[in-house]
Amino acid sequence: MTAFRFTRAASAALLAATCAASAFAGMLFLGLPGRPLAGFLTAVFGILGITCSARIYIVPARPSWFSAYTAAEFFSTALLLGPLFALASGVTSGSPVV
Repeated sequence: MTAFRFTRAASAALLAATCAASAFAGMLFLGLPGRPLAGFLTAVFGILGITCSARIYIVPARPSWFSAYTAAEFFSTALLLGPLFALASGVTSGSPVV
């Protein structure tokens, strides 16, 4: 039962992260006010989503995944690819790389 509860909580966190990222992208695209707050909330929900995704993979049934390295790998991937995606999408420079 505990795994089921965690899976439901993880699904809710991932949904919140997706909704926050979508709202932030829409605000950037339309140039709406409140972007700094929306960006902060997106980052917070993103970290929560990465944590939940990593926790789903940390299970005793898979000994190679049952370690703290699994969460570290999820976060290192986000730290590596997140800024590259932001740069490629033009969020940081103002114009997308084509």
